[in-house]
Amino acid sequence: MDLARQKGEITNDDVQYNLKISDSTAERYLEELTDSGKLERQGEKKSTIYRIK
Repeated sequence: MDLARQKGEITNDDVQYNLKISDSTAERYLEELTDSGKLERQGEKKSTIYRIK
């Protein structure tokens, strides 16, 4: 969430790089944050970005 606040928007790659985790783990984290209403998903596949709601 701190990264999203700093940048305004984040991608799966941002999460992977900054947390040093796999693609599937980053995807799971982002899905949890989206499902809990903390992030909003925009786009599909490689162009997906996440913004704070």
